Amino acid sequence: MSEEVMEGQPIKKESKLSASVLLFIGCWLVYACGYIARVNYSAALDTMKDVGVLSGGVAGTVSAVYFIAYAVGQMINGILADKKSPFILIVIGLSVIIASQILMATVYTHEVLFIVWWGINGLGQSMLWAPVFFILSNVLHSKVRFTAVTLISLSTPVGKMGGYLASSLSLLSGYWGTVFVTAGVILAVVLLIFTTLFLVSKKDLIVNKPEKKVVKIENQQSLPLVKILTLSGIMIALPALVCHGLFFNGAIEWIPTILSNNFNQAESMSSLMTMIIPALGACGVFLCNFVYEHWFARNEIKSSLFFMGASLVPLGVMIIFTFSPGSVFGLSAEAIIFVTMYAIVYVFQCCFNHLMIGLVPMRCAMFALGATISGLSNAINYGGSAISTYAMGYAVELMPIWALVLVWMGIIVFACVFVAIAMPKWTKFSKNYGFLGKKI
Repeated sequence: MSEEVMEGQPIKKESKLSASVLLFIGCWLVYACGYIARVNYSAALDTMKDVGVLSGGVAGTVSAVYFIAYAVGQMINGILADKKSPFILIVIGLSVIIASQILMATVYTHEVLFIVWWGINGLGQSMLWAPVFFILSNVLHSKVRFTAVTLISLSTPVGKMGGYLASSLSLLSGYWGTVFVTAGVILAVVLLIFTTLFLVSKKDLIVNKPEKKVVKIENQQSLPLVKILTLSGIMIALPALVCHGLFFNGAIEWIPTILSNNFNQAESMSSLMTMIIPALGACGVFLCNFVYEHWFARNEIKSSLFFMGASLVPLGVMIIFTFSPGSVFGLSAEAIIFVTMYAIVYVFQCCFNHLMIGLVPMRCAMFALGATISGLSNAINYGGSAISTYAMGYAVELMPIWALVLVWMGIIVFACVFVAIAMPKWTKFSKNYGFLGKKI
């Protein structure tokens, strides 16, 4: 078999370090604050149902449509980010999100319009990640690249935490629509900041788009997207990303409702308690980098398998306290235990997300397909979120909480099987292309 390692063209120039830092700050704010306009719906959901503007069935549909719109948009925008201006995509995305938030606050009793406006929000949100990832991979100075992809992963739990805090404070006004108005105002400020930082640093930025070179491998004369997905084992791991979507984005949408229904917590308190999840999740990125570098020699898929499997431990603890909520330590204490255990699951899923949607696609940037693969991976992830959040709308109402946790454990095992199968292919692929064990 004839085989040669593909290398990108030598990069003679790079963006200035100071300009890279400024641009990254803008990207981090965009992606972190984008979550304020995601989690506000779940935070306000119980209040919206109580005042009669949403029914239980439609509530799940609203979330599902959002995730479907986000997933479809991710696939499209992942390709666009590798070919068009990522900066324009981000500005358009933020503008669409702001508009959707204002519209959500003015819908009142029209349930169908809730679905439409929140779906539009999903399309706007889908225009953020892939362009941000392209900037990290192809615009920032190489000295800050790994730090940037690490810190951008941190933006997810921090953004969710900020989103739940902003929503909880907004709900004190007594009107559910305040959570959407607040998000719209915050993102308008972020849009102004990002645009300003980009314009200030623009003259010192250089966009590097490595050309695809001819590669001889198993008599193939090129290495297109499908071939990369197949040879690397990423294709095999995609079902695990569907499962990951359940825990990373789907189930967390319903944690405030679970706390209210099963542990008798007030709606505002449920939203505040849910902040425990992203607060602990912020530790995930640093835990991930330590385990990834010191335990698994920078093998992304092997590390992913570890973190997915580790999620079974806190779920097992949750089972103990869900057979008869409140019977051991009381409802409030057990509500905190439940949230804390899910937060640990979320920590491990943050690690999985950082590896599969951040570092694995970053390795593929050498093929000029980094944003495309990251967008595809994120789309699959949110496809799982769409399925799970729709199903959770019924499961939370119909299933005992212990049975739901048991189903979650089964899903984790299912995901581990696919990651384990993909692991040998990724190890061989990364070895063949010369990046196994090397820093990004």
